Amino acid sequence: MTKFIQRALNKLGKLDQQQIRSLILDIASEKELFETVLQSMTDGVVVLDSEHTVLLHNKSAQRLVPFRRGDIIDTKVWNAIDDEEIAEFFNFHLNGRERASSREFTLDNGGALRILSCSVMPLVRDDESLGNLIH
Repeated sequence: MTKFIQRALNKLGKLDQQQIRSLILDIASEKELFETVLQSMTDGVVVLDSEHTVLLHNKSAQRLVPFRRGDIIDTKVWNAIDDEEIAEFFNFHLNGRERASSREFTLDNGGALRILSCSVMPLVRDDESLGNLIH
């Protein structure tokens, strides 16, 4: 959270209606910029909470990772993936049996083989683990 927004939230009780409206517009603008950047990336990104459920993902992740059909938000990542080997890799690494890792998978895309390289990294803010990032 930006320092400006944090300071404004600390003084929320003292803000008038116009100042609160301006704060909400600033937050919405910042969120829109973040979403635009994430969706513009060509690399697939999946963000997981500390329970390994999908919080968000970008369009590239949808295109690259063999996700099951339907909405995968609020689903354990290994249950959201329609490839047993990839799902097992995430389940193994995210359940603490091994530290952050990378691996390549060969996928058969209707007779055309393609390589998917996945990395699992901790998502950390202020030395506190918030979840994981899949790239």
